[in-house]
Amino acid sequence: MSTRINKTKDGVKTYPLHTHNHYEIMLYVEGNGEMLTQKGNFSFSVGTIIIVPPKIEHGSVSKNGFKNISIGGDFESFFTFEEPVVLFDTPSNEGRTLASLIYDNRFRSDEYLEVLISAYLHFLLKYIKVNKHSENFKPFRRQRIKFSFTTSKKWLRRRLRKSTIQRTNRKNA
Repeated sequence: MSTRINKTKDGVKTYPLHTHNHYEIMLYVEGNGEMLTQKGNFSFSVGTIIIVPPKIEHGSVSKNGFKNISIGGDFESFFTFEEPVVLFDTPSNEGRTLASLIYDNRFRSDEYLEVLISAYLHFLLKYIKVNKHSENFKPFRRQRIKFSFTTSKKWLRRRLRKSTIQRTNRKNA
């Protein structure tokens, strides 16, 4: 899985309009403002998650500055939509926790990072309520969700255990 993981610097007030050839998931961790897209503008505040499909021009603006964690990748097996989707994190900030883990571990092994990103994508599919901007929109593949949720806990446990054992073995070698 090819991914791009970034965090904006403190106090950024504008992020210029740009496009990607992959999906991008932005979780806003500080500030409030608007994401500007060719499909409309979307307000954001702390805990807002915006998923932007490939080839959609987008950028962010904020009067007082913002910070977000951005995770981009080829997520077509999870998402099938052509317009941005706005979601909100859970009250216990599970999305922020997962996005921060991904950012903090972005230089770790590919396998470990893949497990974290997979957990984040499954979290997005299962736990976050869709905002009013997309209430009539069905952005996810239903067959994939049904299969993923019946196997994901066991799969994630095995992958995390395997990755942890490999890392421990490398340290002891």
